[in-house]
Amino acid sequence: NADASICTGTVFGVFERGNADKKNKQQHNNQENDASADYDEESLLEAVLQPANKMRAAGYCLYSSATVLVFTLGSSVYGFTLDPQIQEFVLTHDKLTIPSRGNVYSCNEANSEGWQSGWKDYLRNIKLGKGET
Repeated sequence: NADASICTGTVFGVFERGNADKKNKQQHNNQENDASADYDEESLLEAVLQPANKMRAAGYCLYSSATVLVFTLGSSVYGFTLDPQIQEFVLTHDKLTIPSRGNVYSCNEANSEGWQSGWKDYLRNIKLGKGET
């Protein structure tokens, strides 16, 4: 994608380790001579496979002619753009919000043949300007 100037990106979410971290700290403390106790697979899965409402932070980064990082800790959303001259992210979008209404929609219509008629009707109405997005 980079050679065609198509934007690529990374989406991320941050969770607390919670119980998995406590278990592994106990294991680590029990292994006096081992300074690098590995996390077991079950504890790592427990740490990662949490409900989204347990997330502490989330965001995405887009890479193209500009590098943009959008980030939230839950209360507000902020956008930062990488300044190549100083090699730092600079706040460029303060307190981002989604408009309550818009004239743009996005979905993967390649799968629309398998959709129920209600969804197809809804999208058709949006395209004709009869619905809300």
